[in-house]
Amino acid sequence: MTEIIQDNIFKVRLPLPFKLDHVNCYAIKGRDGWSIVDTGLAKNLNNWGS
Repeated sequence: MTEIIQDNIFKVRLPLPFKLDHVNCYAIKGRDGWSIVDTGLAKNLNNWGS
């Protein structure tokens, strides 16, 4: 499933074959091609480096 967020930015739902059944990532079209961004899990920024 793909959702247009705004010009050249698309939210892509990627299915997974286990209990966590999908992840969301973003496809961004730039001047030199495409980038895929996986935002990862929500984390408290204070825990980074722990």
